[in-house]
Amino acid sequence: MPGIDSETIYWIAFAVPSILIASTIHEYSHALAAYKLGDATAKAEGRLTLNPIPHIDPLGALCMVLFR
Repeated sequence: MPGIDSETIYWIAFAVPSILIASTIHEYSHALAAYKLGDATAKAEGRLTLNPIPHIDPLGALCMVLFR
């Protein structure tokens, strides 16, 4: 009978928040670099922030969970 094992608990407790923080900083850095080089698209889309919500791709996040 499948249940919650230690690997699942690890994934939820450590991997998911780590991926969220790292991808937010990564995407913010992309947006900042593009903005500094003259591309205002990131600013227009609201991605010049460390708030993770504008950086989350719903389909990509779902695929990470389903196909890890």
